[in-house]
Amino acid sequence: MIGTGPHPWRAVLFSALLPVWSTALPHARASLNDPQPAAQPLDTALLAQRLRQVDVIMDVEPDSAFAILHTLPSVTHEPWRSSVRARSYEVVARREHASTQLLSALAYCDSAIERYNAMGDQRSVGRVTHLKGNGLVTAGDFTGASEALEEALAFFTMRDDMVQVAGIRASLGAMHYFQRQFERAWEHYHASLALYQTAQNERGLSRVYGKMGILAAEVEVPNGLERARAYTDTALLLASRMKEREPWAHLHAFEGHRRCEIPQ
Repeated sequence: MIGTGPHPWRAVLFSALLPVWSTALPHARASLNDPQPAAQPLDTALLAQRLRQVDVIMDVEPDSAFAILHTLPSVTHEPWRSSVRARSYEVVARREHASTQLLSALAYCDSAIERYNAMGDQRSVGRVTHLKGNGLVTAGDFTGASEALEEALAFFTMRDDMVQVAGIRASLGAMHYFQRQFERAWEHYHASLALYQTAQNERGLSRVYGKMGILAAEVEVPNGLERARAYTDTALLLASRMKEREPWAHLHAFEGHRRCEIPQ
């Protein structure tokens, strides 16, 4: 069932992010079906560059990613047309998930996966499968989430993609956290942290430290609140050093701090 279980930190997180994310949702959905201008000579080098930009920023800045896609000229040649279309579905799926439009997000995930599969782009299939798993976690479908996340984990583990594996392990940690399986959550968070440290990926580190702060503040462990404050302070420091916006890390860290102030 959508939104099962009382998870007050999610309400804080999403209520803070919703004003930022909600403004362009109708435009983004409608744009998938907008009539496109007449075809122009295709600059494949420029198109490839723009699609790489979309891949880099879509996780943190889906608005900017969609803006890049929407300003591209009409693309009628394959495989470019399919590639633009698939990314459009993925970007809208990310926006829908961020605004808790979960049924819509999952539908767009399935559409993106279908198109990436048709293109033979298995890496993108794995990436969107991870996103779908996150959506199912938020929806409370932990069986479906586990299947999607484990599928994505196996794919990226076989390809030694350290950053993707780290992100999926963090998602598995969150899934176990919501099921109150705290030991398994710690296991995945620590594995994710180690991978992000090896990769020197500050965005990933900031997110995981924030999640660990929430968990440490909630679980009765020795020095839990002190540990939670240390994790959340580190998350905020890392997030503030990044040029890109990192709302997830900030909100995870702020929620961890808030929980440190709640009488135990």
